[in-house]
Amino acid sequence: MQIETATSVLQDYEKVDDLTGITDYFKRLYHYRGTSLDKKNIMDEFKQMRFNKP
Repeated sequence: MQIETATSVLQDYEKVDDLTGITDYFKRLYHYRGTSLDKKNIMDEFKQMRFNKP
């Protein structure tokens, strides 16, 4: 799914490092994959500022 999504986004944006394109890529990917993208609940840890420090 990631390759198909990337291909689709690259058709809409001229530059691969376009921040809007990168944001759009993750929005599209989330639309297709939903919460399965964060199986380990990393975003919740990040939002609560709990980082695994070495």
